[in-house]
Amino acid sequence: LLRCLRSYDPAVVHQAARCLASLALDDKNREAMRDTPCIDTLLEVILHPQSDALRQDPSTLCQLAGAMASLGNNAENRRYMIDRGAIAAAMQLKNDSQVAVVQLQVARALAALADAESLTAADRNDLLVPLTQLSRSADYGVQRYAALGLANLALHDERQVDVIKEYMRL
Repeated sequence: LLRCLRSYDPAVVHQAARCLASLALDDKNREAMRDTPCIDTLLEVILHPQSDALRQDPSTLCQLAGAMASLGNNAENRRYMIDRGAIAAAMQLKNDSQVAVVQLQVARALAALADAESLTAADRNDLLVPLTQLSRSADYGVQRYAALGLANLALHDERQVDVIKEYMRL
């Protein structure tokens, strides 16, 4: 599966990311994936794809973002992913495609990452702008996940003011 994720062929990467996302629906699998190079490989593929064709294929980008979101549904995975560049990876996917289904999965991934208990001030700032931008999408699903991410960020009193200020600024 990891070898397929590293493929030059977007169709192969698409299927590998889809399988990874499906496997990550199970709690035990999500935990096990942290102990293997699954998460690292996924983030590497997003940040440094083997071909430009990958960045031009919305269905593959959607599957990659969906895999990130599914893997992020575990507290330990969230911190692990953030430490390895998951926020930058989500931003890369957000910027690579304006297609609503890709943006929806990106918003879902960012919402999961925003639920991390141990977010640093830099992490919060890195999440705040894209979530605020996505909350203004014309797509209701994107808005909903972005709002969830903003709500996750605002769970702590000191974050609420930052979330409101950023939303008002944009």
